[in-house]
Parts: sequence; structure tokens; C-alpha cells
Amino acid sequence: MWLNLSAKVYMNIPSRPKLVLVLHGSSDIKEVVCSSLADLSDYYQPHSPGALLKAAFVCADLVDLASDQSLAEQLMTRYGGGFELHSWTNLPHGSGTLLALYWSTTII
Repeated sequence: MWLNLSAKVYMNIPSRPKLVLVLHGSSDIKEVVCSSLADLSDYYQPHSPGALLKAAFVCADLVDLASDQSLAEQLMTRYGGGFELHSWTNLPHGSGTLLALYWSTTII
């Protein structure tokens, strides 16, 4: 089992800043684009695409779901642009809950 995370900050001046989550699976690549706070609100749903990565942004307080500012305003004010986060895994689909439990046990 292996998992690799990488992130980069990118400037997206012509359009509004957003979070782009790119999930590299063992057989496919899925891109999840979060352009509003509502797109992040399902971060606690294990079967939601990109839930673990969304939770990382919310729990690390990189974005505030309760803010009066939109996602684009928060990203531009705090970081000057959006984020693109890539994750790679060779775990089968549906292993996310087990992996989250494994990580939380490891952290404790």
C-alpha cells in the first residue's frame, strides 16, 4: 500500500480561484473542482469524491466553511490564488474509510 500527496499553488487571474483535487487511482484519474464553499460541504461523507482531501483543507483551516467570504475571496485574500492537490493511490475504490481509520490510529 502506498499513498503520495503533493500540492502546488497556482495563479488563476482570469477566472476565480478554486480548489482542484486530482485523484490518481490505480486505473483512472478523477478531477474534482471546488469553486464554492458548498462544493466542500460534503467533506465528511466518505463516499464523496475527494472527501479526504476536502477534509484536509477544512480541518487544516485553509478554508473556513462558516465564513461570510466566498471560497474564491478566501483563496485570493489568504493565498493569492487557488490550489491544485494531487493524490496517488493503488488502493481499490471503497477503501477510503479504512484508510482514514488507519491514519487516525497512526496519528494517535
